[in-house]
Amino acid sequence: IRADSRLLERVRKPKQGQRQVVRGGRSALFRKDNPRAPFMRVETREDGVFVARFPATPGEVIVGRVYSVDPRTRRFVYGAPMETTCRQDSVSVGEPEMAAGPAQGK
Repeated sequence: IRADSRLLERVRKPKQGQRQVVRGGRSALFRKDNPRAPFMRVETREDGVFVARFPATPGEVIVGRVYSVDPRTRRFVYGAPMETTCRQDSVSVGEPEMAAGPAQGK
């Protein structure tokens, strides 16, 4: 998690138990001081990662929980909470590089 004076960016590949959440997985984000009402719900990309940007302050604790919706009751069923503390930081991105493909001729 990275935060400047007003914006936080979270990039994460969430887990539920020992199984990795994959494309279409859902997570709810809560502020620690309001754990009953999520302020944002996110869905993972094809690679299982989600990116979320939202207002926050350094030192603020964000709680993420994977969830599903019970098809019968239509209620949210949440996984274990995972806490992350926001920190002030900066990020830069370099030039793209070619990824190694599958071995040829084998």
